[in-house]
Amino acid sequence: MKELNIPLEKLIASKDIITQCKKENRIFSPFEQAVLIYQNPKLSNEEKLSFLNQIDETIKDDAAYNEFHNQLKECIRTKDAKKVEWFHKEHFTNAFIEVPYPFRNGDFVHTIGDDKIAIFASCKNETDYKKGIKFRKNLMKKGFYLDTTDISCRVEALEPSYNNKKQLCFQHYHPSLLTLEYAELKEDVENFELLKAAQALMQGKGSLEVFCNYLLK
Repeated sequence: MKELNIPLEKLIASKDIITQCKKENRIFSPFEQAVLIYQNPKLSNEEKLSFLNQIDETIKDDAAYNEFHNQLKECIRTKDAKKVEWFHKEHFTNAFIEVPYPFRNGDFVHTIGDDKIAIFASCKNETDYKKGIKFRKNLMKKGFYLDTTDISCRVEALEPSYNNKKQLCFQHYHPSLLTLEYAELKEDVENFELLKAAQALMQGKGSLEVFCNYLLK
């Protein structure tokens, strides 16, 4: 099989995920690279098709990749990488892959294209990080279904309450890790003190008293 030379900067949108992949020396297989390319919001449709074709040229003569080759050819044939929809885990457009990430509970983050600051709430520490990898591996060994929605994380952000739009509360959502980056919390940001108090709680450093004082102001 020919060697693939697609840089990480083309595979993954988040610069912080890229840095972590390099730190852990994470090497992605041709199939995994196709997953990443398909999920990369920074790539145009034409760029995605070009990279997918490059991968196909690399693996098409390898019998071990027959099914993957057929998937790529179908995607390329439609000439629209954005509109190919598949809903089974074996297809690269919907597959789960393990992606290294540097974020820990309490880190300020944002999704690419959105400046709203959120607080990471998916992983406490290195031990928790490794447990998560082991847990997902065990699930897949047992035949449990994981797909691209599982390349996600939990973050919490200040939002108007559903019951009272004038009142703020923390609400969670699940962005893709592939589009998550660190955010800088500047002192002139609205609700700076409240966000700092929430961060301290998430990191096990603060107190409910301090947090509630800011929340109820």
